[in-house]
Amino acid sequence: MQIAQDVRASQGSAELVSEFCITTTARSGHGLAELEGVIQEELDRLKTEGPTDRELQRAVNQNEAGFLSQLESIFGKADRLNNYHFRTGNPDYFNEDLARYKAVVPGDVQAMVQTYLRDDARVILSVVPNGKPELAAGRPVSE
Repeated sequence: MQIAQDVRASQGSAELVSEFCITTTARSGHGLAELEGVIQEELDRLKTEGPTDRELQRAVNQNEAGFLSQLESIFGKADRLNNYHFRTGNPDYFNEDLARYKAVVPGDVQAMVQTYLRDDARVILSVVPNGKPELAAGRPVSE
């Protein structure tokens, strides 16, 4: 079933807060309520089963590729070294940082989803093109 033309999940940490975002765009003929339902089903699956080994390995591989890609640019490398130096006191913290991601097991992800991605602690923002309130399918739309 492909009801979304794209899906992206990201997590950003800061000094005092953290943010986890799931961003998706509905395919033609599908509404936001349908997308939200499928996303909720996936979150529920992760809470009860955790990710598969293959899903986790794919995420680790993508993260490692992103690390390496950033190092290919002089500005990316400088930013990474500066960030490591600021946060850890060691500008050469790359291997330790990458090792943290490689050490994650499915149960770690499951525990994180259960603890931090609670059903009662989220904001859902729906953006609907002007003149297309039917896409919201059950969601209030302000124009």
